[in-house]
Amino acid sequence: MKKFLCAQEGLETSKQLQRAIDRFVEYYNTVRPHRGIARKTPLAQWSAGERAVPRTPRINIGGRRLRLDKVDKTGSVTLRHRGQLHHIGIGRPYGGWRVAMLIDGRNIEIVSLDGSPIRKLVLDPTKDYQRQP
Repeated sequence: MKKFLCAQEGLETSKQLQRAIDRFVEYYNTVRPHRGIARKTPLAQWSAGERAVPRTPRINIGGRRLRLDKVDKTGSVTLRHRGQLHHIGIGRPYGGWRVAMLIDGRNIEIVSLDGSPIRKLVLDPTKDYQRQP
């Protein structure tokens, strides 16, 4: 691009410079074949490729409240219910995982971010720590 722009004459304003850059980019991407991509133009190579699309959500919320959390190193997550903090045991192997809690009153479902179930429970508001069954 530098060589191309140096060879241009009469580039005195920023608009003229921008038009010259646009011409170069158009030529470079749509006309000039590239050896690194089998003598195709970048536009042809890009157009032939498959596009990445967003994944559909894997977690079905279904009217429940969603809370994202990270499992601590002891294997538990915290949840505040009616102003009181509760710890829910999941297991040490899950330490550091990001999880989603689906909350419907006292019914809680904990799933990984890919949607696979980890634990379901009914919260006992009289206990601070909710043990695993």
